[in-house]
Amino acid sequence: MVTLPEVSTYTSEQIAEARRLSPALHRYLDLINLPAKDFSQELRKVRHQRWIEAALAVIFKTGSAEDVCMAWSHATRSILKTAWDHCGLTNKDVLLIEMGKLGAEELNLSSDIDIFFVSQNDPQKDSIKCVRQFVQLLSEVNAFGFCFRVDMDLRPGGDSSPLILSFDQLTNHYGYQGETWER
Repeated sequence: MVTLPEVSTYTSEQIAEARRLSPALHRYLDLINLPAKDFSQELRKVRHQRWIEAALAVIFKTGSAEDVCMAWSHATRSILKTAWDHCGLTNKDVLLIEMGKLGAEELNLSSDIDIFFVSQNDPQKDSIKCVRQFVQLLSEVNAFGFCFRVDMDLRPGGDSSPLILSFDQLTNHYGYQGETWER
């Protein structure tokens, strides 16, 4: 796993320069020092901390572009796992499928995350409720900003398909209906 330098390894002059160069970095540096009032805010603080480390690695060239994308992808996965557990999805019959840059471990600092959900059987109502809570937790904007912009349009059938696809729906799409590039 790729590790990027922590914020504390940079000088105060470097941090001041980074604040000047990036309004987002400036805002996130301020936010990570505020107390979190709930899990959603705490999750965003963790996200912002990892984003800052990646941004500083880009600005000061302390990590290659490949390393930054891989580290940001791994950090994103870790944050998703924390949110997944919090929403009670660990013991549900639901899988999270990563597509796009996240799936390829090429996530950059401005990327959205392309995901969809699959269940071996027809999903239960409580699983659907937990998945909705998961997506909302990640994408809702609060005083600490958003965690991730979530895009589920790459799922088979796009936004007209069910929130959680069954294995049969997935097999049918990729086996018979999907475009060649999807397979």
